[in-house]
Amino acid sequence: MKKWRFTGILLAAGLCLASCGAEGPDGMAAAGNSQASQTAADAPQAAKNNQAFSFPCVTVVSGEETFIPIEHINYTESITLDGEGKEQTISDYSGYLQPGDIAGVPMVPYQPGIAIRTEEEPLSCAYERFTLNGTSLGERTAADGLENIVLPEPEEDYLVELRVSFGEEGRSAGYQYFFRVTDQEPTPALEITSGSGTEKTMIAAAKGAGAFPALTMEENVRYLPLGSRLELAFPEDIRLEEITVYDMVLTDSRENFLENTDGLGKGTKLQPEAPVLYLDENGKAMERGYPKNDRTGGVLRGFLFQCRFADGREEVYSAAVRTDADFGTGTESSV
Repeated sequence: MKKWRFTGILLAAGLCLASCGAEGPDGMAAAGNSQASQTAADAPQAAKNNQAFSFPCVTVVSGEETFIPIEHINYTESITLDGEGKEQTISDYSGYLQPGDIAGVPMVPYQPGIAIRTEEEPLSCAYERFTLNGTSLGERTAADGLENIVLPEPEEDYLVELRVSFGEEGRSAGYQYFFRVTDQEPTPALEITSGSGTEKTMIAAAKGAGAFPALTMEENVRYLPLGSRLELAFPEDIRLEEITVYDMVLTDSRENFLENTDGLGKGTKLQPEAPVLYLDENGKAMERGYPKNDRTGGVLRGFLFQCRFADGREEVYSAAVRTDADFGTGTESSV
């Protein structure tokens, strides 16, 4: 199976700077979603500056595997010029998420030397460990660089929350990253195909919902028409005991994950002996108001596969395809 290099392609993903009027970087409630009032003339420049935010991705390396933690943008700050040439500080806050409420957190098997990496030195970083239900296992600890964070061998699985800020001249941003450290052995890769023979299409799959930004990059995501049959496979010596699929409609944001596990709903159980998924309509594709949902391939769909193997190991896999909003969608290309 082809090994995808997520580290490089994540750098090109755009940032979603949605504001909620929630907490600021110091944890205090923000008065609003912008500290500077903007005139109509300022808006285009502000939008341009917001779109230009791009900082290195963070990955977790354990043994020979690289995992992408779930990323949440807490705040962004940028200095821009208004219509009169005066500097304005534009700040957006989206608050902090609770570790125990996020679905699809990647499971990182513990190995000595487990490492957290990024391609640029952060302005600041800290970490905290939690039980799986979100109870803190100690105080948040500041670290002099992500490479200096040392995680203990788990007696029981635990969640890790990283708080990291990156910055450059005139702009900065703060992030949360989430992943789970487990004492189970590494799980196998998931292979997904559609069609057969010369028409066979390979669908990229990864572990955890943090990989969605990489999976949906143009060079990785594949188009499949509604009604397509997706076949899932693991190595022959690995027996699957249970598999449940959760269907998501994705956006252009890097933040394609569910902030509350209740949002997963009941899911759909597949036959573990030979799991097959048929690509049906998802009504949320129309509700989201996609600008291209009237075109062929105008909708991004994400899937979380919650798996339990016969030997007791568990894993959540992610995959994404580009498809249509409904069976009556036109044939104009979305690309």
